[in-house]
Amino acid sequence: GRLATLREELAKARSALGTGGQPAWETKVLAEHRALKDPVWLTGEATASATAKVILEKQPDGSFLQRAKVGAGSTYTLDVQPPAALHSLASVRIEAIPDATLSAPLRLARSVNGNFVLSELRLFLRDANGKNTPVPFARASANHSQSGYPVAALVDGKISTGWAAGGFEENMGAMTAVLELRDPLALPADAHLVVELEHASTFADHNLGRFRLTLSETVGDPKGISPVIAALETPAKKRRKAELELLRSTYQRTDPRIRSLADELAALEKASKINEVNVLVMNEAAEPMPTYRLDRGQYTNPDKTELLTRGVPRALDPGGTQPKDRLELARWLTSPANPLGARVTVNRVWQQHFGRGLVKTADNFGLQGSAPSHPELLDWLAVDFMEHGWNLKRLHRMILTSATWRQSSEAAPAMFERDPENALLARGPRFRLDGGSIRDSALAASGLLNETLGGPPVKPYQPDGLWEVVAANQGTRYDTSKGADLYRRSLYTYWKRAVNPPRLLIFDAATREYCSVARNATNTPLQALVLMNDETFVEAARALAERMLREAGPDVDARLDFGFRLALGVAPTAAEHKALRETYDDFHRTFATDPAAATAFLSVGESARDTTLDPVEHAAFTAAAHLALNLDRFLHVE
Repeated sequence: GRLATLREELAKARSALGTGGQPAWETKVLAEHRALKDPVWLTGEATASATAKVILEKQPDGSFLQRAKVGAGSTYTLDVQPPAALHSLASVRIEAIPDATLSAPLRLARSVNGNFVLSELRLFLRDANGKNTPVPFARASANHSQSGYPVAALVDGKISTGWAAGGFEENMGAMTAVLELRDPLALPADAHLVVELEHASTFADHNLGRFRLTLSETVGDPKGISPVIAALETPAKKRRKAELELLRSTYQRTDPRIRSLADELAALEKASKINEVNVLVMNEAAEPMPTYRLDRGQYTNPDKTELLTRGVPRALDPGGTQPKDRLELARWLTSPANPLGARVTVNRVWQQHFGRGLVKTADNFGLQGSAPSHPELLDWLAVDFMEHGWNLKRLHRMILTSATWRQSSEAAPAMFERDPENALLARGPRFRLDGGSIRDSALAASGLLNETLGGPPVKPYQPDGLWEVVAANQGTRYDTSKGADLYRRSLYTYWKRAVNPPRLLIFDAATREYCSVARNATNTPLQALVLMNDETFVEAARALAERMLREAGPDVDARLDFGFRLALGVAPTAAEHKALRETYDDFHRTFATDPAAATAFLSVGESARDTTLDPVEHAAFTAAAHLALNLDRFLHVE
C-alpha cells in the first residue's frame, strides 16, 4: 500500500542525500547561531476566552490572570493581533508567571500545590473569512520540565501528555517554554493569530494561573541554546549517539523532498494506528524456574529438599500425559477427553437464556456444587459444542430456537409450587433482564440504538457530579459523550473502578471488583425511579413516540398498538391497550392546557426532536410510550 511505498521512497531519498553535505550544513548553522542576537519578544494585542467558567483578567504587563477554581480541565483561547513591528513569526513563548494570589509553594496555578499541567499549545493563522489554518511547530524547549511531563508534550498532538512544573523551586521566576515553528510564518498587516492552551489533566485546578504569550521573528530558547546547537557545539568525536541522530535527522529535513515524504508518512502512520490494538504476547521460558514448597507459606523459606514440577491434579487426568507448558495445558483443557471446559461454557450460556443453569452452581462444578438437573442434556450439549468447533453463535441459535426455550412461561399454580425455579423445564423461562439489556431494548425500540461494533468506551448519561463526590480525586470529571456515542450499546459503557455506572448497578450489575458468573436479581424502588425519571428512558420514550406518529398512520389506537409492538414484540392485550389509551387521553388533556409543560417534557435528552410534530400530541404519545417501557413484560424475559 501507500505506507510501504512511502517508506521505500523516503529510505531512497535519505540514502541519496547521504551525509556528504552535512559538515558544511553544520558549519553554516553554527555560524548563523553565533551571529544571532538574543531574540526580541513582542506582545501582541490579545483577548482571551476559556471553557469551564474560567475568568481570565488581563494584567498591565500583557499577561492574563485566572481568577477562580474551576476543577479539572479547561481550554484557554487567545485571539492575538501581532504588533506592527513583527513581519514574520519564527517562535512563540509562553510564560507561567508566579502570582501572590495563586497557591503556594509554586504559585503558578490554583491547584493544591500551585502546579499546572498544560497538555497542548496550538497555533492558527486566521484569514479574513474567519478560517483558522493550523501552524505546525518543529520543537519545544523550556527552562524547566517536571519529570514525566516534558515540554515536548506541548507539540506531540496528545492531550494525554503535558508540560508541568513539579520540582520548580519557589522564587525562581517564570517558567518559560519556547515553541519553534517548523517554517517561518509571514505575517500580513491584518494578520490574526489564534492560540489554544488546552489543559486536559484530571487533577483539579491544574490550569495555568497567570501566563503571558509573546512572539519573535527569530528562534529563541529559554536556556539560550537549542538541542541542535548544543550538539553542534560539542566536538564531533565527543558527540553521543542521540546527538548524532538528532543532527542527521535535522540535516535531512532541510531537503524539501525528504521533509514532504516524512510528513506524509507520519500523517498516514497516525491515521493507520486508529484501529491498531496492542496485544501482549507471553513467551514460554526455555527452562522453567525451579520451584519448591514454601515452609508454612513463607516465600523466604523454601524447602529445597524436593523440587516441584508443574502439572494438573492426577484425579482430573488419571494415567494421562501431564502438560509441560501453557500451550499443552490449553490443549489439555480443550481436549475431547476433557469435557469440563465445554460443560462449564454451555452451562453458562444456558443460564444466560433460562436464568438458571442446568447446573445451578455455575461457578462450582466440584463436589460442593449442585448436581445437573439434566445430566444427559448437559453432556450432549458439551459434546456437540466441541464437535462444531466451539461455535458460540451456533450454540445460542440452537437454544433459542428449541421448543424448550419457546414455551410459554405461564403454568398452573400447582406447577409453580412443585418446581418454583423451573429446574424441570416444564415451562418457558421468566426472569428480569439485566440493566444493560433493559437500556438497549428501550433504545432499540426508539430507533436511537447505535449498533456500531468495536471502538473505545463511551460515557452515556449519569447524574452530574457523581465522580467528583465519590472519587478520591476531587478533580475527576465525567464528560458525557456526544452525538451517536450516547446511544452505543451498554457493552461499551465506560467503567471507573469504585464508581460504576449507577444505572447498571441499580439493576444488579456486578461491581467488577471480583469475578462473578451469575447476577443477583432484586426489586427496589430505585429501579422504578430510574425507569420513570432517568434521562435515557424519557428520551427513548420521546423517540418511540415520534416513530408512532410518523410510521403508524393517523389513527390514535393504531399508533398506540404499533408503539407497543415495537417495545415488546407482541400486540397489547385489551387491558393493556385500554391502559395505554387512558394514559394518552389523560396526558393530552393536561398538556393541551399547558403547552409549555409539553415542550419542557419533550426537551429531555440530547437528540433533536421532530419540531414538525404537534408538541401536545407528541408529549401525550411520549407518556404512553413511557408507560410501555415501564411494563413488567418489557423488563422480563418470558
